[in-house]
Amino acid sequence: MTLGLTYHTGLIYGDNFSWRVTSNETVWYLGELSTFISLFRMESFYLISGFFYFLIYSKQRDGFLADRVIRAAIPLFFCGLLINPLMNMLSVNRDIPWDLNYLVKGYWLGHLWFLGNLIVYFLISNYICKYIEKIQLNKMAMLLVFFVIVPILSIVSVTITNHSYNGTILFINFSGLLYYFTYFILGALCFINKKTFLSLLDKSSLLLSLALIIFLVCSKLIVVELGVNDNLIKVINYLIVGPTVLSALSILINIGKRDSPMIRRFSDSSYSVYLLHQPLIILFYVLIFDHVDLGAVTEYLLLVFIVFFTSYFLHIKIISKSDYLLFAFNGMRKQK
Repeated sequence: MTLGLTYHTGLIYGDNFSWRVTSNETVWYLGELSTFISLFRMESFYLISGFFYFLIYSKQRDGFLADRVIRAAIPLFFCGLLINPLMNMLSVNRDIPWDLNYLVKGYWLGHLWFLGNLIVYFLISNYICKYIEKIQLNKMAMLLVFFVIVPILSIVSVTITNHSYNGTILFINFSGLLYYFTYFILGALCFINKKTFLSLLDKSSLLLSLALIIFLVCSKLIVVELGVNDNLIKVINYLIVGPTVLSALSILINIGKRDSPMIRRFSDSSYSVYLLHQPLIILFYVLIFDHVDLGAVTEYLLLVFIVFFTSYFLHIKIISKSDYLLFAFNGMRKQK
């Protein structure tokens, strides 16, 4: 969730991007950083979402489906309809219609498109969980799923979407709906086969994933140099995602497995940080950084720092203290 902050800020200061706002001060490696983060960030997020969805499903709690939908829908509409309009008005590089199309075609969504997809996944998965819970995978099969099967399904899903409808209606983003659903279901499979999945996050599997990433990146560079068909490059890009996601999760679980109050606060605030980060990036850039000349790297670091701690402070000191705000931003009530 928090990587969205570094990703979107990099779109301002990286070369060859035309985001909502763009700085005249750019450096190529900040753009490359954003490109790298985009390789695994949302795929990892949806995998984790699928993992915990099935965790809660397996406990058979009353009203769990309504709880999941509410936790996505309330922040989606609250932030999308009340906070995002300010962001959209300040997004000078976007031609945003202020009419019925603003609502119907999803211009109000902004960075919240992922919540619309989650709502659809929650509703669909409630009916298919009973079928996928029977799938048992050993370590080799799980690696095959990560490195081959899911990338193939991703390519198929993108092809289907590109040849049908690739836009946004209300809160449903069709361009990513089918694609990311493969990783959401992968997350459910990871929970069903939790022992096998956790075994993939050890050092040996991490080294295997890193070796595969290096091989695929080198293959991509060779293909680009030879001027081969662009479709082969796209296939390689999809193949890179699996081992990159696995590597990221391996690092993440080793960072977050310790029982730490700081990590708990960081985790608890991540939802609010993500909801607020993009409007705050745009706001601070327009009000401050568009009028100074500190250099791309300095401005990037300052903007990331200011936005993170502003959103983190708002969650810890204000949102988490109010039952109404916690419900509006996180779709949940304070623990009594």
